[in-house]
Amino acid sequence: MRLVEDTEALSRFMATFENKPREGIHVSDVVGVCLRRTLLDRVHGRPLPDASTAAKWGVGLEWEEVLTPRLYPDCERQVHVELDGIVGTVDFVDKEHGVSVEAKATWHKPPGALVDVDVWRKRLWWVFSQHMGYTKMLGKTWGRIATLYVNGMDGDLRWRPGGPELRFLNVYYSQSDLDHNWEELRANKALLIAGGRGEKVLPGAKMNGICGSCPHVDELTELPITQQAHPTFPCDGVARLTMRYLKESGRNIFQQEMSTSMNTEDANGK
Repeated sequence: MRLVEDTEALSRFMATFENKPREGIHVSDVVGVCLRRTLLDRVHGRPLPDASTAAKWGVGLEWEEVLTPRLYPDCERQVHVELDGIVGTVDFVDKEHGVSVEAKATWHKPPGALVDVDVWRKRLWWVFSQHMGYTKMLGKTWGRIATLYVNGMDGDLRWRPGGPELRFLNVYYSQSDLDHNWEELRANKALLIAGGRGEKVLPGAKMNGICGSCPHVDELTELPITQQAHPTFPCDGVARLTMRYLKESGRNIFQQEMSTSMNTEDANGK
């Protein structure tokens, strides 16, 4: 018997995650995990993930595409929504209630008991920000999140005691929560548009560790990187790269939005 690594199959699998250009500013762009990385993805293109990351993404996609519909069969898949110049694609919309159903897969354990709402909000703020965005766009005040805990609800990245577990949540928001979150997304949209013009306005990463795994750290060695616990791109470095892109390509990064971004509302970030 002889065992040989099928590198062609691995390459084909990883190529399925090729970053395809997309138009418009999406909810996932303005959640604010790192607006600089969002812009660099548009300017330089997002490099292909490594094999480990691709495998994790593959698990998440299968959870979304194959397993979740079994749990919520009366749903519409991949629903396009738009509000205030921000677009989004909701994983599923429950046809009976008209609410979003978001599918998530994670290797981490839950933040804590469901009664510890503040802990959940702090630990998973980007998940709830995205979900609140979709909920607002659908004109609702609640939605569903279906999560696959790959290592179980007592496990984490290193310890795997019992295998996968599932958790399904109905999440209810106050109108003030939804409105406040939406204003933040609109403000981030205005920042991205300004950053797309080469202005030095984009805040850096809001999550520990994200800079250390950012593909642009290696791809864009010409950018000066501050020496901190995790490297971050200085605003002026991102702005220089953006201006060079605009000059060389002769096109706007956020072309559709740029034409309408000079009105008073966008200029004020509202």
